[in-house]
Amino acid sequence: MPTSQNDFIALNQTEIESALLKLKPLKAPGIDLLPNEVVKEMFFANRVWFTKFFNVLLSNSKFPREWKIAIVTLIPKPNKDYSSASHYRPIAFCPLGENY
Repeated sequence: MPTSQNDFIALNQTEIESALLKLKPLKAPGIDLLPNEVVKEMFFANRVWFTKFFNVLLSNSKFPREWKIAIVTLIPKPNKDYSSASHYRPIAFCPLGENY
C-alpha cells in the first residue's frame, strides 16, 4: 500500500477497463461535460495512451480543475437518527455554467 506520492503504484489496462465498465452510461456529465460513454470510447480507441495518460495524472497528483469541483448535498437515509453523519448519503452535483 503506497504511503506517499513517491510510492505510487500504476494502474494497468485491465484495472482501468474494469472501472470504466462500471460507469453508468446515462449519468449526467460533470463540469468537464464529458459523458461516461465518451470517456469509455477514449479508452477503447487507444488503451495504451489512455492508461499512460491516467497514470501520469495519478502519479503527479495533477487533475483538471473541473474534476475537483462539486456541490455535495446530504440526503438522509430512511429511518435513521439524523444526528449522526453516517446516516446521510452524500450526492455530488457538478455546477454547470458557474464561474469556478
